Amino acid sequence: MATTRDQLISDWRQQLAAAEETVAATPRAAWLARMQVRLYRFLLACYGGSDWQPPDEPCDPSPLVFDSAEAKSLDGKPAKSLGQIRSVLTAVAKAQDDPHAPGPLAGGLDYDSWVVVAAASSKLKTAACVELLAKSGLQARLCYRGDDETVEVPAHERHEAFEIIEQHRDRLHEPPRTPRTQRIPAWCRFAAGAIIALWFTGLMSWALAAFAWSSTGPVSRNVQPTDLVAGPGYFGIWFSLYLVALLSLGIAFLRRLRPVRGAKPGAKR
Repeated sequence: MATTRDQLISDWRQQLAAAEETVAATPRAAWLARMQVRLYRFLLACYGGSDWQPPDEPCDPSPLVFDSAEAKSLDGKPAKSLGQIRSVLTAVAKAQDDPHAPGPLAGGLDYDSWVVVAAASSKLKTAACVELLAKSGLQARLCYRGDDETVEVPAHERHEAFEIIEQHRDRLHEPPRTPRTQRIPAWCRFAAGAIIALWFTGLMSWALAAFAWSSTGPVSRNVQPTDLVAGPGYFGIWFSLYLVALLSLGIAFLRRLRPVRGAKPGAKR
């Protein structure tokens, strides 16, 4: 048997040398070669220099415990009933020195408890929800919880309120308020229009003054264009044109903000 042992160790050393000389072409082959080197080094470290001897006769593997005739049943104890489990939990709860008082909702919701059915954080129009629920004969109210605006109804009406809101979700849905979708306030647009009108009327006044200077004929030889721009007549023309432009902008904004007869409240114009 010593010869067999020597042959086995010699084979391990040959396999180790072959694995160390292997040139891997792929990462998978390189990983496999490293594993072979580690495996044969481990086997030689454990059995290469010791007096390890293989058994003279191969022994049969011992039967598994549950294959033996003397093995006990694996069924185990029967499960405890629900009453036994509840009695143990009740005994543990009663053994506490300072038992906790049951919460207000331990027995369920009260008949008139207020329940949240919609919120602004859910991208819903809370005012429209309250109006819709009120038209349906439900009692609804607006509340604030931190930075969120919520709609609440009594507990006994919550299921009906959920159904109504779900049926009209498309109409009650509010798009997110982002810089792309949020409308610019009217006063900002009016201020921007006033600034643009200031520059536009100034240029128009200068053009009118230049036209008046060129149309005077022989008189224009005694008057310079800068005299027309610097004179009080130029500022009078400028102020008149600017006032007309502001009035026009104001009328246009008022007509745009005025609701159209027959139009729906949420209709786009």
